[in-house]
Amino acid sequence: MTPRQSLVAFVLIGFAAGASGNTPFTIVALPDTQNYSNNASNALLFNQQTQWIADEIQTAGNPRNIQFVTHLGDVVSNGNDLVQWTRADTAMDTLDGVVKYSALPGNHDYNSTSNKSTGTVNYVNNFGPSRYASYSWYGGADPSGNNSYQLFTAGGYDFLHLALEWQPTVNIPIRDPSPVEWAQSILDAHPNTPVILSTHEHIDDDPAGRSATGEQLWQDLIRYNDQIFMVLNGHYHSVGGTNDGEYHQISFNEANRPVFEVLQDFQDYPNGGDGWLRLINFDIPNDKIEFETYSPVLDQFQTETVAQVGQFASQFEFNIDFADRLTPVFIPDPPVPSPPDLIFQEGLNGYVGTQDKEIRSSGGDTTNGQATFISVDGDDGSPGNQPNQGLIRFDNFFGAAAGQLPVDADLAQAKLVLEVFNPGSGFTVHEMLVDWDENDTWASLGAGIQANGTEAVATPVASLGANNDSSNVVEGTLEIDVTSTVQAYLDGTLTNYGWALIPYVNGINGLDFFSSEAAGMSVRPMLEIFLVPLPGDANGDGSVDILDLDILGMNFGKIGGSAYSDGDFNGDGNVDLLDLDILGANYGAMASTAVPEPSALLLALTGLVLLKRTQRTS
Repeated sequence: MTPRQSLVAFVLIGFAAGASGNTPFTIVALPDTQNYSNNASNALLFNQQTQWIADEIQTAGNPRNIQFVTHLGDVVSNGNDLVQWTRADTAMDTLDGVVKYSALPGNHDYNSTSNKSTGTVNYVNNFGPSRYASYSWYGGADPSGNNSYQLFTAGGYDFLHLALEWQPTVNIPIRDPSPVEWAQSILDAHPNTPVILSTHEHIDDDPAGRSATGEQLWQDLIRYNDQIFMVLNGHYHSVGGTNDGEYHQISFNEANRPVFEVLQDFQDYPNGGDGWLRLINFDIPNDKIEFETYSPVLDQFQTETVAQVGQFASQFEFNIDFADRLTPVFIPDPPVPSPPDLIFQEGLNGYVGTQDKEIRSSGGDTTNGQATFISVDGDDGSPGNQPNQGLIRFDNFFGAAAGQLPVDADLAQAKLVLEVFNPGSGFTVHEMLVDWDENDTWASLGAGIQANGTEAVATPVASLGANNDSSNVVEGTLEIDVTSTVQAYLDGTLTNYGWALIPYVNGINGLDFFSSEAAGMSVRPMLEIFLVPLPGDANGDGSVDILDLDILGMNFGKIGGSAYSDGDFNGDGNVDLLDLDILGANYGAMASTAVPEPSALLLALTGLVLLKRTQRTS
């Protein structure tokens, strides 16, 4: 069947299904119009895209039943250029009063490209809440105006569309609520409404799969909210050729239900994109979602199929049982992680043992042990010739003194936590085998640190980012698992010389994080220590006693999101009889009181818990 025949068939299906109320409908995705907005000639193509949508609805009788349009960000190329915003505003004006739509900010829509701290004043002025104030379908926006939601009804279902800014998991500038917290509040307020989530960056075509922030959004929001059944994004255009900027995948959330993740970005095609857009056809009667790539400028479809190019296809479909998948199921919140037992951070609780510095092959690193940030870069000058490495160590954090980690502690996890303020390629983390201090330089360390088994362990403790010049490690908090290193310190098999952060050979996009000399203590590097908790010790005072029973009793019956400190001793997210069993089996541990017989104790504890629960709920 040709693309034209497919269109005709789709229209006929729509008419046939109309009588049953399950009419097919279409959503249009407009990705990355930046190269239209930044060029007077190309801007005409942006106008043609939106005019085609309006004409389909108003003039052609809406044969596709277009019900919503989502712009996926990078509305303009330079967020500080008012001329570009005027062109974009003119094009999108065509949709006003014709169809429900949204436009979210991409990285080019910030005042300075990809610098979230510079804000989105021009985006908000043109596409913020005031633009939609007269429309009842506009649900609202977060305080920044960058994140919004819309409501529409189509095919017999109510839908919520969630439009999130570029890298919503990176809360810069700091906002309360954060974009993800705000999004969660909207989902909580609409627990039974199926959700389509649009954001600028999520999955990539090369390397195929989620970006770092896409993965973080999956972990923080998508996987635990079954309402979200589809995620749309633009931004990436790496493969080249006729499949540039196209990729799709199916993932499964915590309820083992499908989430359709789809990339579309055509900005590298001629003339800023040749007017290509994505048509998403919801074929309700046949339980399918069909994706087509169409240009109203060229009046052409792209025809590559899954059989030809796999997940990079321009035409593909998902099978979906609409009645089942669009009825959300409840997923309990993930268990709340327990806070670290010990934190070592320069200036916190009097700790003064952090050593860190940047060593530069280009020189000038004699005094930078006092610098407020560290850059790890595969090349800070000519390509491949002048790398920067980082060194970090926490002195005197274990021992017998108060506030130190005891050498016989039962270690559960250790994390090195860095605050990244400039995204970059990434690095590998290696345990140091030789001593150093903040007066050392690239030269004094013998042309930097070699991960050769002599200066640093060859096998990295962790690998962050990738060996390319992309922004693989994003702004925000970077957590690095260093449990094996700290355990080796405690075991005496490794001396505490800290870690070397070594850039990738091709990782020439420098990554910057705050050092222990940063003015704000909260952004300085941290070493977080988590200990294996005593089973049943909810309050962490080192004994299992009546105080822990009181905590469990007050939280007994809590479902979803429970923490160890609530009495969720087995970590299943619920406070129930299984946790009571753990407390009973360990009651009296590390306490001076005699331990009752387990069976009698458990019976007594059960009565106390039930009494507590009655008191709590009465």
